Amino acid sequence: MPQKAFTTSIGYSILWIFLPVTLTIYILYPGLYGPFLFDDDANLGALKKWANESIHIRFLAFLYEGDSGPTGRPVSLASFFINDHAWPSDPYPHKYTSLLLHVLNSVLIFWFTWKLIRAAGETCLTVRQEDKRAGFIAMTVATIWAIHPLQASTVFYVIQRMTILSATFTLLTLITWLYARQSLLEGNIKKSLLLSILILLLTLSGIYSKENAALVFLYILVTGYFFFRAEERTPLLRHWLILFAIIPAALLIILITYMGLSSDYYTARPF
Repeated sequence: MPQKAFTTSIGYSILWIFLPVTLTIYILYPGLYGPFLFDDDANLGALKKWANESIHIRFLAFLYEGDSGPTGRPVSLASFFINDHAWPSDPYPHKYTSLLLHVLNSVLIFWFTWKLIRAAGETCLTVRQEDKRAGFIAMTVATIWAIHPLQASTVFYVIQRMTILSATFTLLTLITWLYARQSLLEGNIKKSLLLSILILLLTLSGIYSKENAALVFLYILVTGYFFFRAEERTPLLRHWLILFAIIPAALLIILITYMGLSSDYYTARPF
């Protein structure tokens, strides 16, 4: 892309992202003054157990003893510990951090939507016209997603930071996949390999935030099927999809099926 076109693209992106960011902060900020809710205490109250230990011991013990899911979700627990390493705590810093992460996710929604439209669409529009079109659609999607009432409980329910962080890494994985796909189509093996390694690291970080990040393999397959033409899939891209998407997605489906049929996973949650 020429330097002038690239500069124009960045300029439009900054302009389009302004609305979802400012509107999200304006609408959600008053909710930061609420209390802890529901099982916030059940998950964060473990900080009391190690109150007399050094901060390093408390940090490691808090991460190690996490039992919110099969992975323990240490990435999310680490983020709570950064906000405060004592309990009871002040809910405001926790909710403030969650709001910032939610705003970051709205930016990532914008970036992913914009990149997807630019990668999937071949039009007769100029670069500037295409940027305006993609930017407007991405801004609309990001704004609706960010301020939707469904998001309120996720932001203000402190322990749902796990869901927010999982979404952060999932979105970063999807964005990285779009760039990896572009590199595969261009035949850039080295760059594709580096981006593939990054995808694995981001996916693991998401899973260790909350396990539903593992669904990103299915998201890649569904997005690729509906937004890109089959004839665009080069042999290199097909091999990549088999190794990094189809096989992990198949293993995930098998695992979910096994867990769904096994009563062992319901003993703690009879409802």
